[in-house]
Amino acid sequence: LVNVKLIRAATDTHLWGESFDRKLTDIFAVEGEIATRVASELQAKLTGPEQTALAIRSTENPEAYQLYLKGRYFWNKRTGADLTKAIDYFGQAIAEDPEFALAYAGLADAYVLLSGYAAASPKESLPKAKQAAQQALRLDNSLGEAHASLGQALIAYEFNFAQGEREFQEAIELSPNYATAHHWYAESVLTPQAHFDEAIAEIRRALQLDPLSVIINADLGTILFSARRYDEAVEQLNKTLEMDPRFY
Repeated sequence: LVNVKLIRAATDTHLWGESFDRKLTDIFAVEGEIATRVASELQAKLTGPEQTALAIRSTENPEAYQLYLKGRYFWNKRTGADLTKAIDYFGQAIAEDPEFALAYAGLADAYVLLSGYAAASPKESLPKAKQAAQQALRLDNSLGEAHASLGQALIAYEFNFAQGEREFQEAIELSPNYATAHHWYAESVLTPQAHFDEAIAEIRRALQLDPLSVIINADLGTILFSARRYDEAVEQLNKTLEMDPRFY
C-alpha cells in the first residue's frame, strides 16, 4: 500500500491524496502509474519524451533491481570495504539481468572510486570503470547515469577533461534530476578549471536533488574551500559532520 499526498509547500495546503493498493510484482508499473496520476493532478502536460521515460523500465527483473539498490546503498557510504560490497551487489544484479544497463553504470561508479579509497590500484580498477560505463551505454545510450559514469571514468583514467565534460553535459540533458551528474560535473570538471561560481551552482543543484547525501554535502564544503570562501566552507562542513560525525 502506497499513500501519496500532494501538498502546496508554501502554505502547507493539502491538494490531493490517494492510496495505491497494488501487488509489487511489477514495481515499475506502480511507479509509472503514480507518476502519471500526480502529473494529471498537477495539470502538467507530459511531453512525448517524458511519456516515453515513464514507460521505460530499467529491468523487468525485480530481484535485479533490489540488488542494484543495495549496491547504491553501499556505494553511497564511501569506504573501501563498502565500495567492494557495492561491486558485489551490482555484479549480482547483472547476473540476474545481463541487459540491466543501470547496474553496469553502478558498477562503473564503484570501480571509479575504488582506488581513491585504497581498496584497489588505479591500474586495476579504472579500466574496469570505463569498460562498465561503455557497456551500460551499449545497452542504453539514452541513460544519463551511464554518461555520467563514463565522464567520471574518462577524467579519472585518461585525464580526458574535454570528453568527460561532454559526457557530463549529455548526462544532465538526458537526466536533469540525477544528482550525481551535477555533483561530479561540479567536482571533476568545473572546480579543476577554477570555474567556481558555476561549480557551486551545480553542486547546490545536486544538493537540492539529494539533500541527505553526505558526500554531496561534504563536497560542497570542499568546493567552497577551493573557491577560498572559507567561512562558508567551515559552515557547510560542520553541517556535514552533524549528519555523520564519522564520515571521512
